[in-house]
Amino acid sequence: MGASSFFLQSNYIFFAFLAPILLLFLLLIKQRNKLVQSKKLPPGPSKLPLIGKLHQLCDLPHRSIQRLSDEHGPLMFLQLGSIPTLVISSADMAREIYKTHGFVFSGRPALYAAKKLSYNLSALTFAPYARSSGPPVNLSELILLLTSNIVCRVTFGKKQDGGEDKSRTRFHEILHETQDLLGGFCIADFFPWMGWLSKFNGLETRLEKNFGELDEFIDKVIEEHLDPRRPEPEHEDLVDVLLGVQKDSNQSIALSNDQIKGILTV
Repeated sequence: MGASSFFLQSNYIFFAFLAPILLLFLLLIKQRNKLVQSKKLPPGPSKLPLIGKLHQLCDLPHRSIQRLSDEHGPLMFLQLGSIPTLVISSADMAREIYKTHGFVFSGRPALYAAKKLSYNLSALTFAPYARSSGPPVNLSELILLLTSNIVCRVTFGKKQDGGEDKSRTRFHEILHETQDLLGGFCIADFFPWMGWLSKFNGLETRLEKNFGELDEFIDKVIEEHLDPRRPEPEHEDLVDVLLGVQKDSNQSIALSNDQIKGILTV
């Protein structure tokens, strides 16, 4: 079989299988757009099929959104891929929305990289809002406690200042990569059904590698704290506190290892 013949047959097979799927997908998108348009939505810029307004977001998305808000108003609707997005750029309007409809808008998106690096959203930063009828939680006190414990010396019981070893350098490399992954573009955040593409563009490989290094680092810290030969510390650090809570049978909620790691990654 010649190269040209093979190429033609390959194209025929490709379009024979892909064309019906694309047609069905476009029909679903069209139907969905009709349903969205039938609802009363805030003003917003016109969008392109499939990608919505993703093409107008530059490397600094907040500036792109601010520019669009100046044109369309402080309450703006954006279609980002398959994710409908409400943009609020007025402090007074945000205050009114969260005061009146705080329960509805208290959630946060489950981003592709965040799910992995926060141990399936166990970290406080990315945890989903718990919609329960439990007792109220003093968030100000928790945030203040979190802020005061963010320093490595307080969290891990020692400073990551390196010295003769390279722990500080390696630790900071891991954190820089974590930051890049959490703040970078991921198509699955806008088209959740296309998450499989992360296997081919290198994102999943980077994410797995970074998560493995971060997990190994935290495992080592926990093992050091559980070592019976460890000298008694003058002051407990956050790891000591969390492990103490985990061992306390009087606690109503038992902490898992992944939840402890998720808190430490904040």
